[in-house]
Amino acid sequence: MNNAFYEALLEGRYPIQVETRHVPDEDMWVASFIDIRGNQFEATDNSQAEAHRQCTAKVVEAIRSGDIVPTL
Repeated sequence: MNNAFYEALLEGRYPIQVETRHVPDEDMWVASFIDIRGNQFEATDNSQAEAHRQCTAKVVEAIRSGDIVPTL
């Protein structure tokens, strides 16, 4: 499969901006990414790094599969 968007991601030409926030009531971290079309990906964990890693993995998989494409 030739996915130029995925290749750009792997080469560092398309950075993923994952936002993280702390939910003090639950002592959890929520990492989220919303693309330009409104697709939202989230992960929750008690570790900020793990929440970020899980969310990033979801986004990378969506780009690889073609569920997220750049808007020109």
